[in-house]
Amino acid sequence: MRSGWQLLALTCYWLVAAAAAVVFLGGALIGFTRVHIATDGTPSMENTILPGDKLIYLTGSDVRRGDLVLARIGPAARPLLLVWRVIGLPGDRVACCTAQGRVTVNGRALDETYVYPGEAASRTPFSVRLGPGEAWLMGDKRAVSDDSRYRGPVPLARIVGRVTVLDRRGRLMAVRTPRTFVADGLAPQDHRLVVPVAWIIGGAAAVLCVLLLLGGLVAWIRGRIVRRRARAAAPVADGAADGAALS
Repeated sequence: MRSGWQLLALTCYWLVAAAAAVVFLGGALIGFTRVHIATDGTPSMENTILPGDKLIYLTGSDVRRGDLVLARIGPAARPLLLVWRVIGLPGDRVACCTAQGRVTVNGRALDETYVYPGEAASRTPFSVRLGPGEAWLMGDKRAVSDDSRYRGPVPLARIVGRVTVLDRRGRLMAVRTPRTFVADGLAPQDHRLVVPVAWIIGGAAAVLCVLLLLGGLVAWIRGRIVRRRARAAAPVADGAADGAALS
């Protein structure tokens, strides 16, 4: 028979295990509603993104200059999901090109090391002031990218997510804000998580749940062994007592 304290401890143990399982499932559910995977089949973002790369992206409104984003372009009935880089946000003046052939954002020239090797920042000059709710998006392979230079500013409402991880044949690479945007004061240092916080909490809860279940299993096996040994020793003790009574 278990004592009252043993029953209380056992109840608390399984309550903690159940709570960990609930947190894990909740974190997984929340994460899967925000995390999505797409495949880029165009050359407009080479060499940053190669055709066939899988893009892991998070939905939400956390968009900064320099981010890689997926945007729905075209008619609402059959939109295309394209990936480009955010160059400018609402209120920015975006222009090209300086005497050195660079794109500028609010007069600050970008050092675009991500542009396809050997290509100009843009063969088409432009200068635009972005209105409320507008973003200027450009591909990294400028010679083939049908981006904001030809389509005009893209409404922020059409941006469906920010690319956080590239999967290149099983090799995972985190996507961070390019150095030029940070150095020019156009974006803060990128310390954002590449997966939702809910996944991290859920993962910790999953580890705790597994440890608790393993601990419960070990305790159950140990209890079974102790009870079996006790039953095996009981007849010997009874026989010794009978022999002492006969003598």
